[in-house]
Amino acid sequence: MYRLRALLFASLLSTSAVAGNVYTWTDENGTVHYSSQPLNSGESKQVKIPTINTLKSEPQPIVSNTKKENRLQTSRKKVDTASMISSDLCAGAKRKLKFSSEMLASGNFVWKGNTFKKENLIKAKRSAKKQIKDYC
Repeated sequence: MYRLRALLFASLLSTSAVAGNVYTWTDENGTVHYSSQPLNSGESKQVKIPTINTLKSEPQPIVSNTKKENRLQTSRKKVDTASMISSDLCAGAKRKLKFSSEMLASGNFVWKGNTFKKENLIKAKRSAKKQIKDYC
């Protein structure tokens, strides 16, 4: 019986923040009772329960965090896309430089059935060097 009363009292203490006030009284048999409402006869006493394990903090503005996160994600996507494009342009410029340099060095201006003019290969090589400078 003692354990039951202790358990009841502990459960009342743990829900005090939600339940509000706790009142206690002893009946004619000596049994202690606990309730969230006082007796009409006025024999009950209010139990002072300290509030523990409560957090008091300002609510975080969810909307502004979401907007900020969306802006960060958008800017990350832009940066990732820009770096991917730059990386692709750099790789393309390097291939172009390698191709034009090898064609000019070999003196053979035919590739896969296509004949290239020497002056066009020289222009392509200059253009590739400029692109490498710009994108790499």
